[in-house]
Amino acid sequence: GGPMSTAGFAAVVAAAVFNGSFAALAKTAAVRRSGISPVLFNGLVCAGAALSSWAAIPLLRAAGMAVGVDAWGVCSGVLFVFSGLFAFLAVPLVGLSVAQGVWGGAAVFVSFAWGALGQAPLRAPLASLPLSLLALTLLFLGVAGIAGNGAIARRLFALHTLSRSLLADAVIPAGHGLEGDEGGGDGGSGGTTAAAEDANPANHGLYAVDEGGDVGEPPAGARPRRVAAGIASALLVGVFGGSTLVPSKFVAPEFSGLAVLPSFGVGAAAAGLLVCATHVASCACRSKPAGWGGLAAVPAGLASGLVWSLGNICAIYAMGPGQLNYGIAYPIVQCALLVSGLLGICIFHEISDSRAIAVFFSAAAVLVAGAALLGYAGPGGVGLQHGGRI
Repeated sequence: GGPMSTAGFAAVVAAAVFNGSFAALAKTAAVRRSGISPVLFNGLVCAGAALSSWAAIPLLRAAGMAVGVDAWGVCSGVLFVFSGLFAFLAVPLVGLSVAQGVWGGAAVFVSFAWGALGQAPLRAPLASLPLSLLALTLLFLGVAGIAGNGAIARRLFALHTLSRSLLADAVIPAGHGLEGDEGGGDGGSGGTTAAAEDANPANHGLYAVDEGGDVGEPPAGARPRRVAAGIASALLVGVFGGSTLVPSKFVAPEFSGLAVLPSFGVGAAAAGLLVCATHVASCACRSKPAGWGGLAAVPAGLASGLVWSLGNICAIYAMGPGQLNYGIAYPIVQCALLVSGLLGICIFHEISDSRAIAVFFSAAAVLVAGAALLGYAGPGGVGLQHGGRI
């Protein structure tokens, strides 16, 4: 019905906001200075997510819900851990925004595939196949535009400069230039010098170790093998992230909906501990520092897990009482890329070039349009409530 669908959409939008902002805590000054390993910081995030999931137990009991552990719910927690692990491995290799763009796009298609082709608890009829394909195309273009805003802006500026040059050659006698033309540089105003970039503390730390100047640029001088490894890791984030809540649709009826949270916490805690232990043991065998980072990063890591957990709760509600199909809900959650991009621009000043910012907001509009269209025409979309399939 209408009210439940409205609540579901509101919940999934809140999930996008939480999921787009939880990683910002990893860019705080304390975390940057700590030198913590990405793998161990992911362990803190998993601990925060697990603790906040278990904190819901008294509320579940007060609401008369069953409290226990279901194997499918544990699987969801395990998938979350590996999604985060590959995210923290991808970012230093290809940069934050490129990695987010790749895994966001991959997660959209994986989650849509679950909703359109998965088994009965996930699968729902498409309201419109042509419009669904158009929506996925818009989502892909939006994600690609947000992730590659810097490179796109430079190419557009190069085309603009070339057209002006050709026009000048056609209408101005040889030997006379256009006054006011900018010389040198690779992108015009808004850039920063290498010395300024190196002096900026925002370019150091967990997320920015190897990032380029503008959001969306691969690391300067990154080798093809590193880039390939980073892209592969980001694709795995999309696969794991786009499937994180799939097992929760198969839990026993008494553990469905928000009652899956304790099971999710068990999976996140167990897998997170195993991954961290494996990392520490591997470093010890190779006589390399594990990158503990001290206590400075602990509050930010736990808080990051809490924020992610709030997004998870909103997503579970959207696909439970909110009556949104998985193939609609999770692609909309990928609008988190828009949220993280806005934080990057407004808080962390990751984009300084006005042209790149214009490309970012244009791509963001395309992304939101694609998410809205998928909500209408996707699996179990609201278009089915207005006259059936289109």
